[in-house]
Amino acid sequence: MNSCATKPARFLLLLAAIFIVRGIALQGLYPPLEGFDEYQHIACMQYLVENRTLPVYGRSQVPVSLYGDIVANPHPDFSHQQTDRIGALSYAQFYTGSPVLPGLAPIDLYQAQHPPLYYAAMASLYVFSRAVLGFRAAVYLLRCVNICAAALALVLLLYPVRRMCADSALSRLMCLAAASSPLFMVYVARVANDAFALMFAGFSLVLVLRASDERRPLLSAGLAGVCAGLAVLSKLNALVVLPAALCYWVILAAVSNIAWRRCVQFSVFFTAGYLFICLPFHVWAQVQYSTFFPQQETLRYIAAGRTSIDWLREFRFGHLWSFFVRHVVSQTLWTSGWSFLALPRLPALAYRLLLVAAACGALFWLRGRRRTAYGELIRDLRPLLLCLLLTLGTLCAAYMHALHSLAAYGLINTPPHYVMIAYPAFLGCLFAAALGFGRRIAAITAIVMIALFTFAELYGLLFVAVPYWAQTLDFSLMMTRLASVHPGFPAPIHFFILYPAAFVLLIIALRPSLRIFRTQARQIPEQHARPPVC
Repeated sequence: MNSCATKPARFLLLLAAIFIVRGIALQGLYPPLEGFDEYQHIACMQYLVENRTLPVYGRSQVPVSLYGDIVANPHPDFSHQQTDRIGALSYAQFYTGSPVLPGLAPIDLYQAQHPPLYYAAMASLYVFSRAVLGFRAAVYLLRCVNICAAALALVLLLYPVRRMCADSALSRLMCLAAASSPLFMVYVARVANDAFALMFAGFSLVLVLRASDERRPLLSAGLAGVCAGLAVLSKLNALVVLPAALCYWVILAAVSNIAWRRCVQFSVFFTAGYLFICLPFHVWAQVQYSTFFPQQETLRYIAAGRTSIDWLREFRFGHLWSFFVRHVVSQTLWTSGWSFLALPRLPALAYRLLLVAAACGALFWLRGRRRTAYGELIRDLRPLLLCLLLTLGTLCAAYMHALHSLAAYGLINTPPHYVMIAYPAFLGCLFAAALGFGRRIAAITAIVMIALFTFAELYGLLFVAVPYWAQTLDFSLMMTRLASVHPGFPAPIHFFILYPAAFVLLIIALRPSLRIFRTQARQIPEQHARPPVC
């Protein structure tokens, strides 16, 4: 029997290897400051190194010592609008413009509101690599560290999916599909705090799910709270783990899965673990910003003298479609990065149709006979419950951010990648719905999603993003220009070596899963293979 079938740990190592190799391959084409707000996150690290204190939103500025490196690299338009005052050039100007000396105009450090854990953890590596290897090499080294952290996060965040699905082959297909998401990769493969937040959030969710089964359940609940605190101390969007965990235990108690006394104990230990880690930061934020949870939009409307009632007034029922469906869920396929380049309509439409088709499988679960026939495909409903709570909580948090941005700026400033912390859980819910169609259709859904994700990533990168970043349609000149803004490794040539290697690893992971699926499908008793047609 294939080792992937008998040893799940080997499959998880293979899953992580595929993600890491693919991520490093993509870095061979991505310019150094293309990540969302990337130069700002680097500036937060530089500020912490130089001043030995946390930056303060509204008062701190990008360190002048970073200006030379900011000017020496091309910028997407959003970044260029902020840095052109010191001489930075956009992609359209960089390759044909003349080199300029950096100016000294101040640039606001608008990412200063973030918690400090990631910047403090990476500061030493950043300083060392920048001094020894140079700025660009330091950027790509930090990106690679984040890719490795995100690979671990992905394994942890997919734990509920693996525990939910009774069919090991099917669960592996689902995990491979989630790991192939192009936007998830773009979100984590940059110098920013997101990968660390996802990693600690993943640890917390695994501990929450296992708490009631552990020999020391209260210790697990407390450690889950500590991990949730570390996630929030990396980035505040990880706060969604708290209501998801607490609601999860309340619902288990309500359906008599655990005793109410145990639910209270879990909640108290979880909250205590969280406060042990995060209370000092929340107190500091309250003193500094007059809010326990500092976000740019929140700080803007607080400074303007507005209250919570003001952002609640921005609520519209029409947002249920315009924000949740059109703006968030439908846009989670791919974007280039801070340039926000988009795919053509056809692959975007195919993605939306695939999501709708898979979701329609939930309707079949309403039929009693279908639940009887296919109920064995889901061996444990608790992971599905946790995935659903995390997904709903993240969507609500994203909508709160949208309302805050409406109150602060008069427009919705919430990009789709803000929900990536719950994207594996969202896909887990989607695949659970697709199981309503049966084992084979769910497997086909996962395979089609892998194919669509791979096509979207390659097409978007090679035919949309790279020509824009290089400002030319000549392939040779594209590679030359991109190589000029890359270190020795990763460089454009490495993309054409490592991405096929990642694809080969993906095929290796897929083949035994497909064989197991066919074997197990033949072993299903005839009465469970297909419910009788009424």
